[in-house]
Amino acid sequence: IDKILAYVQEGKGTLGKIIKDERLYEEIKKGVSAFSKVGEVAQKTNLKVSFFSSYYSSRDTKSGFRARFEIGENKFLLFGLVGSSRGRIYVEDIYPTGTYIRKSYSLLLDLQYGRKWPLGKGKLVFRGGIKESSGGAGLDYELGDFNLYSNLFNFGRKTLSGRELRPELQLGVLYRGKPPFYFYGGVDELLNGELLNFYLGGGLEFTDNDLKAFVGALLGGLSGGF
Repeated sequence: IDKILAYVQEGKGTLGKIIKDERLYEEIKKGVSAFSKVGEVAQKTNLKVSFFSSYYSSRDTKSGFRARFEIGENKFLLFGLVGSSRGRIYVEDIYPTGTYIRKSYSLLLDLQYGRKWPLGKGKLVFRGGIKESSGGAGLDYELGDFNLYSNLFNFGRKTLSGRELRPELQLGVLYRGKPPFYFYGGVDELLNGELLNFYLGGGLEFTDNDLKAFVGALLGGLSGGF
């Protein structure tokens, strides 16, 4: 033991260098402090994952999932992927028998940053970023199990004839029933009368605690099987 301690005190070996080199010691302290701060942020972050599906009066459908990372009480980051039967029109073929419109179908991306402010008995929420692969913003009001929400996105659209369309404005209300179920409905394309649509939808929402319990039960079942 005496020989090992003398070896360390002389600054030899990894442990000895750490003890003797004050600069390296300070760097390690900073690293530990940084990891500690990351841990604090992780503890304050709540994850909510939801799966949803909507049906429109135009007989279109939308489905997808969203992950919402809530940082503290008043900030969040929203990520999602949406599939829509509307697709995106990219070419129009005219034949003697009529007109055929071809569409492209792809997953649409949601990526928004949000802030909340207390207002009355609820919270006013502003969201901004990417909405269904287009720049967009939203303004919501959260009141208990009810959420009033709005989305403004899809700027700069044109019809096949070249006529410009107004942005897509969506207004709706969401109700959270018995977990994990929620339901919503509203009006879409309020600024474009010929495209006006009503829609209804529902989904399932899980918190990080739900996911941990599910994964734990799944792993327990698998280990029990072995």
